Amino acid sequence: MQANTAFNLTEFLSLPWKSWLPIAHPSLELVESSRFFRMNPNNNAALLGRWWPFIGMCILVWGIGPRIIVAWIARRRIGATTRAALLNHAEVTALISRLKKPNVTFENNLTIPAEHSEPDIIGSEHVHANADATIAWNGADFTATDTVHVGV
Repeated sequence: MQANTAFNLTEFLSLPWKSWLPIAHPSLELVESSRFFRMNPNNNAALLGRWWPFIGMCILVWGIGPRIIVAWIARRRIGATTRAALLNHAEVTALISRLKKPNVTFENNLTIPAEHSEPDIIGSEHVHANADATIAWNGADFTATDTVHVGV
């Protein structure tokens, strides 16, 4: 690979940080001097160490960065899909509908006809039910049988 080709590659790879971190962008001289460093008897190890900021930034930006972005997107999509699946599940929707209180409004606008204004209260001598407590509601009539007759 020619030095200009390698330098153009490093130019492209260092585009995200080239303006604010110029030390992590190798120069053309560094690329030319490090091409054949093993064959050069006068190689300078300190000069070759100037590659490390570029390598570190490449690992962060091009290696770890996309993985973090993809993991963040995947986590959001999994959460949204899980919520949608749970909220659309038949048993979950049934549970939610059971947990919600119904909207009940109480109005006192009813007019009661005169013949139904006072319900008959059944005394204990008329009750023949086999229960510990009996509620006579709205004129309920207990007879000797176990049948309850409710009059309107």
